[in-house]
Amino acid sequence: MESRDLTMKQRLFVEAYFACNYNATEAARQAGYNGQNLNRVGSELLTKPHVKAAIEELANKKIREISLNEEYVIRKLVKTIEKAEQDNNLTAVLRGIELAAKNLGMLRDRTEITGKDGEAIKYEEVQNAAADFARTISRIATRGGEGEDPLRVIPGGKS
Repeated sequence: MESRDLTMKQRLFVEAYFACNYNATEAARQAGYNGQNLNRVGSELLTKPHVKAAIEELANKKIREISLNEEYVIRKLVKTIEKAEQDNNLTAVLRGIELAAKNLGMLRDRTEITGKDGEAIKYEEVQNAAADFARTISRIATRGGEGEDPLRVIPGGKS
C-alpha cells in the first residue's frame, strides 16, 4: 500500500507521529482526531497495515536524508581539503583536517585546572578557607559589625 491510500487525517497522523517523538496520542490530537479516547485512536492507527507501512516509508526516507547529508558533508570536506592542498593554502588544509578529525572523534576539548603556580588543587585548603569565611561573617552578623575589620573578611583570612 502507498501513502496515497491513507485518508487526510491518517497522513497528518503519520507526519505528526514523528513530530511528536512517536507519541501516538498526541499525534492523533494534532492530526485532528477528537474525543476522550485519543490514546485508543492512536493505538488503533498504529495497528492498521497501511498506516504502519506509511510510517516505515517515512522513517526510511528520513534515514536516507540524514545519511545523504552526512555523506555529502564528508565528501565536500575532502574535496575542499584537496583543493586547499592544490592551492598551497596550508591554513585551510589544517582547518579541514581539524574538522575531519573532530568528526571522527579524534579530538576532544580538554580543560586542565591547576592550583597556584601550576600545583594540584588542594581541596582541604579551599574547604577550610570557606569555613573560616563563614565563621567570620557569622561573628560580624552576631556583633552587628562592631569590633571586626571588614577588610579581613576574605576566604582563608585569619580573624
